[in-house]
Amino acid sequence: MPDNRDNSPPKPPAGNLPEGLASAFGFDDDRWMHMLRSAVSDTHKSSTTQRKLGHYTVLEIAGRGGQGAVYKVVQPGTGRTIALKRLNLGCFAESRDRLRFQREMEATAALNHPGIVTLLGHDTIDDQPVLLMEWIQGQEVDLWSRRKDTTRDAVLRMFAEIADAIAHAHRKGVLHRDLKPSNVLIIRRDDATFAPKVLDFGLSRMLGISRNMTATEGFMGTPAYASPEQASARWQDVDTRSDIFSLGVMLYEALTATQPFTAQDMPTLLSEIVHREPPRPSRIASAPFTLDAEIDAIIFKALSKQPSQRYESMDAFAADLRRKLAGQAVLAHPPKLLYQSRAFARQHKFAATTGLIALTAVATLAIVSSILAARLQARSAQLQTAIIAQEQATSLAQRSAQLAQDREALAQASAQTLLGLLRGMSDEATTGLTVSPELLAIAENRLREGDFAADPKLALGMWNVLAQFAFVSSNIVRMQGFIDEGERYRVGVNVMDSEQSTWLVLKGLLIEAQGNYTHAAEYYQQAWCIAEPTDGPFAPTTLRAMGNYALALSNSNQHEAALALHHDLLLRNQHVYGPTSLKTANSWCNIAITLRRMRRHDESRAALRMAQHIDSIAEDGGLANSPRITREVSRRALADGDLITAEIALMQLVDYARVPRGDGSATSSSQLLRLADFYQSHDRHADALPLLREACDLTKSQPGTQARVNALCSLAYTLQNLDDTAAATTLFDEAQQQAQSATIEREVLLRIVERYRKLANLPAPTDD
Repeated sequence: MPDNRDNSPPKPPAGNLPEGLASAFGFDDDRWMHMLRSAVSDTHKSSTTQRKLGHYTVLEIAGRGGQGAVYKVVQPGTGRTIALKRLNLGCFAESRDRLRFQREMEATAALNHPGIVTLLGHDTIDDQPVLLMEWIQGQEVDLWSRRKDTTRDAVLRMFAEIADAIAHAHRKGVLHRDLKPSNVLIIRRDDATFAPKVLDFGLSRMLGISRNMTATEGFMGTPAYASPEQASARWQDVDTRSDIFSLGVMLYEALTATQPFTAQDMPTLLSEIVHREPPRPSRIASAPFTLDAEIDAIIFKALSKQPSQRYESMDAFAADLRRKLAGQAVLAHPPKLLYQSRAFARQHKFAATTGLIALTAVATLAIVSSILAARLQARSAQLQTAIIAQEQATSLAQRSAQLAQDREALAQASAQTLLGLLRGMSDEATTGLTVSPELLAIAENRLREGDFAADPKLALGMWNVLAQFAFVSSNIVRMQGFIDEGERYRVGVNVMDSEQSTWLVLKGLLIEAQGNYTHAAEYYQQAWCIAEPTDGPFAPTTLRAMGNYALALSNSNQHEAALALHHDLLLRNQHVYGPTSLKTANSWCNIAITLRRMRRHDESRAALRMAQHIDSIAEDGGLANSPRITREVSRRALADGDLITAEIALMQLVDYARVPRGDGSATSSSQLLRLADFYQSHDRHADALPLLREACDLTKSQPGTQARVNALCSLAYTLQNLDDTAAATTLFDEAQQQAQSATIEREVLLRIVERYRKLANLPAPTDD
């Protein structure tokens, strides 16, 4: 433990702790028991009484965003149900967030339109500004468009009304900047018709505000619906036509049930928005509606890469949608005579019929002229095609050259810049975002070429980040390689540097993955001893080392010591992140896990209820439920014999794991295997079979890993129970070969295969 800690603490928690360990935690067992009992009491109260925010009674948390949360509340005095939006608590309420929030109040207050959510006022709760808005009960526009009773024309009509609402805001000088399906709800009127409500002008900005602020605000909006000028950070070009582009993306999605830009990682997605033309809606075979060239033209005009080529206003966008509904010629379509004639014929059938008689009378005279005109038109078309092909080739060459320049700039980026990018992406990797393989490859190549050899700390930091990515992807082989490479630079880095602490944590994770929790705990303890005096008691590096140390102690049956550490972490997380943060919820969950292992079941259930309660109201989570808490719910339910709750929780984990995020294959397979194991243990092998086949498909790219061997053995075990011995034997043999060829944890893998063979009553293969 660090030498500078107080060695004369209050009474340690009950149980046998390593000498001096209890004194580091700063509280005694009585204080902890009081906290737990209070938490249990508060949890019971929350189930029988309604939570308060200031004077407002909270009915439910309706949504969370990067800057705040929305609650469904009862307004005091009036008793009516309204929506309340406030900034995140504590360290999330920065001055920049407050400034954006103040702008939201000013901008939304200026809007008065039936298609825009009504601002009722604003208030302050615990020094946090809040917005009070009308409560909207509706369905997101993309989901509404997929209802069986929704027609194509109903979608076009609805989007014309949405454009009307946004046009009103534009006339007031307000941009939305974050148009997306979740910000447009469709409500049912009293006459059973539908109407839109545009929500959350939270990223809007008064058009007259100083432009120099945008340079530091960073990306504002939702990437999949961002305009090219937003995607390329040309903030000075963002205006009303940016909202037109976003609404065009939404219309495309509503009519085709697919998004126009579908890349899974951020850099590629933004590049697609700036450079790539999406498929024509009318050519998408899976589209739920019959679409035509006019709809293609309307959408593509809204999605023009250059703002000057889009509709000049939302009013013009709405008008063209209504022209299409009325059968008139749309302005988005090229003004060709044949097209305009057909449009006129659709709208004026009698006049068109009369005109046809007249046209027949002069048809003979026109034959020669038409032949000549056709030849001239064909020659013109050939010339135009050649010009377009030349322009496209030039454009493609320019884009390729620009991409090459971008890649070269990235490859030549300073070490600090590259490490900064990787650090930011590493933080995002654990929250579900996709990581750019190209950036990782550039970093690894430069490291192996010795670019950073002169700066051991930078090199160690880079290898640490790459190891972190490998760990998130459950690629233990690559993780070990990166850790070994980083170790070569440790000798040149100060022993108390935070990069040393990070390397020790990663080394502990690697050892823990091989099943040696006691040895892993030693690395975590060393990391903690470096991080706390170097970075401080509340730094993320310190909290991470402490958390891993506590979990490793619990996994190695040192439960009393683990519990004391988890108590300390709970207090620190409450201090740093707040009592209703996801970090705090996970601390309660870890306490519940440890108490369950200690067979203190009543306390464990109470701590888990507290974790669930905080998780349900946490404003920094971004997920409906924390996966860690959901896993413990499944374990707790199994221990209590509640099979229905256990199965539901395990299914939720599978759904979460299937969300794309980098190379998440092994993560997905582990959750699939948990649910399959549940089915296997209750002789539901037919239910387990598709999950196990999916797990095997996901782990094909990870030969010789524990994830791959587990998937093969589990599938073989189920096939044997379904009387397919031949297939089971083949899979066991493959698993055996994978284990024998493994470069790490070979003995662990061989024991896994042996255990499954015994369960399946299948003999091990003979040497001959």
